[in-house]
Amino acid sequence: MKIIAHRGAWSGDSKLCVPACPKNSLEAFKTAVRFGFGIETDFRDICGKIVISHNPPEADALPAEDFFKILHPGQIVAVNIKADGLADALHHLWTELAPKAVPFAFDMSVPDTLGYAACGFPFFERQSEYEKSVVWPQAAGFWLDGFHSTWFGEADIRTLLDSERPVCIVSPELHGREEHDCWNILEKLARSGRSQNIWLCTDKPFAAAERFGEFL
Repeated sequence: MKIIAHRGAWSGDSKLCVPACPKNSLEAFKTAVRFGFGIETDFRDICGKIVISHNPPEADALPAEDFFKILHPGQIVAVNIKADGLADALHHLWTELAPKAVPFAFDMSVPDTLGYAACGFPFFERQSEYEKSVVWPQAAGFWLDGFHSTWFGEADIRTLLDSERPVCIVSPELHGREEHDCWNILEKLARSGRSQNIWLCTDKPFAAAERFGEFL
C-alpha cells in the first residue's frame, strides 16, 4: 500500500513535531519526501514555463524544475494536469531531473491524454460516479474518485485490482466528507492480501500511515 500526500504533507503532525505549512509549497513536498509519502500536486503553465499551482498561477509560482529536483528514486508523483499541452515538457522534466521517480498524469482532457500516451508519460484513468467505463487499456492505473459519495465498494476495487495495475483511491476528506468508511474498506482489502496495488491520496498522510502502517 502507498500513501500519497495531497498537495504535499502540509498538514504536519504534532506527535512527530512536524509543523504545518502551505499546500503545494516546497516545504510540504520536502516533508512528504522525508517521510516516504508519494506526492499529488498541480501543474500549469505561465509564460512558457511549467509551474506548480492549483489555480491560475501568480508570477511567483513554484517552478516545476524545483519540484522535480527534490524527488527521490521511487518517489510516486500524481501529476494533476490543469492545462493542455504539457505532456512533452513534463516528460522532459521527469527524464532529465528525476528519471527514477514514478510519476503518473491524470485529469487531463481526452484529446490531451493522447499526447501523454504518445510521449510515454504514464497516466491513470479516472473512475468516478460519472466515469465508470474502462476505455484506456494503455493506462498505467486507475484514479478512483467519488465526488458526492463513496459510491464504490470492496468488489469494485477488487475488479480494478484484477487488472494488476495500481488503484489510487481519492480519500473522501478531499471532497469535504468523513473518510472512515472508505478507510475501513481499504483496511479490509489490505487484510485480505490485496494491499500491494492500493494507493491512497489523502490530506491526512500521517494519520493514514498510522492506520495502515503494517501494510506499507
